[in-house]
Amino acid sequence: MKFGIVGNVQKENFASAISGLIKKIDAVKAGYILDNDIIETLQDSTELISIRKDTVRDLDAVFNESDIVIALGGDGTILRYARRAAVRDKPVLGVNLGKLGFLSEVSTDELSECIDEILRGDYIVSNRLTIDCSTNGNGEDDIFGINDVVVDRGGMLRVIDVETYVDEDYLITFKGDGLIISTPTGSTAYSLSCGGPIVAPDTDVLIITPISPHTLNARPVIIPADKEIRVVISSPEPFVQLSVDGQLQRRLSIPVEMKFRRSDKEVKLIKRRVRSYYDVLRSKLMWGRDIRVNPERTQ
Repeated sequence: MKFGIVGNVQKENFASAISGLIKKIDAVKAGYILDNDIIETLQDSTELISIRKDTVRDLDAVFNESDIVIALGGDGTILRYARRAAVRDKPVLGVNLGKLGFLSEVSTDELSECIDEILRGDYIVSNRLTIDCSTNGNGEDDIFGINDVVVDRGGMLRVIDVETYVDEDYLITFKGDGLIISTPTGSTAYSLSCGGPIVAPDTDVLIITPISPHTLNARPVIIPADKEIRVVISSPEPFVQLSVDGQLQRRLSIPVEMKFRRSDKEVKLIKRRVRSYYDVLRSKLMWGRDIRVNPERTQ
């Protein structure tokens, strides 16, 4: 078993987390490959232990040569590296060094025990669907999102009209700030804050959620994942903004047509058997918590 190690070096406790992880991997006599950028950034850290030169690779080699990728950081870090892993069909273990860490499977305190479980084969690989997006029929512009793909007015002053179709059937024209096309994984992200539903990650659907719709009867819609969503956008403004997982952004000239469909790429997330998705909902989103009954109970 060989672990590829990547992460967000800007996190305050990153150096100590890396050092502890490498000590654990060495202790169980497993292999690892470390992203070269980590060493360059943390070479003066007093917490970073001695690293063998033959374990340091560029980022492409880390993903190509490892069996499992360990990503240390917050949800944004995991999304960024999970996109790379999906292209290479590699599973990812998220380690939370951030605040919420909804996509992260373990904290640094749990990491040692989790490594033991992985080496025993006592873990689950959760396959998560992703979304492909193309613009104006140009296949070269294809991009894919793990959480969501969002089209919005991008700081422009006026609302936009988002004419929406499911396959060839007209759904509705949403008038407002934009539209979120979300996966079940992303249902607890931006979509949730705009009134979208929580959807279990193994559910085979896509979610259409309007952003600040200019009507009271516009509501989120859940459709089968094998359907294609087509949107045509018009507005007096010259541009709209397309963003993927809150990280990749493009400005598109209006009028524009976009198509969203289930991607052939899947994200594989390592999950522990001792914790279910619903445990995560209760503990990290405080889902179902009623402070009137028991203010201390979160699980």
